[in-house]
Amino acid sequence: MEQQPFNDNREEGLFEESINLRHYWHIVLERRWLVAATFLVVIILTAFYLFSAKPIFSASTRLQIDRETE
Repeated sequence: MEQQPFNDNREEGLFEESINLRHYWHIVLERRWLVAATFLVVIILTAFYLFSAKPIFSASTRLQIDRETE
């Protein structure tokens, strides 16, 4: 009985299924106006919230000055 060589194709499949960052970067560049518009809307909404929100912090201080006696 002749033994066949073992062919492990898992590495080829793993390479094909891996994340291709260049592909995603290309998609971002194609949709750059959508990305920029979304970013701008988020910044505007965040600024609106920050300027219109009621502050929830408070602070108080007490300063005591003693007279010097001679």
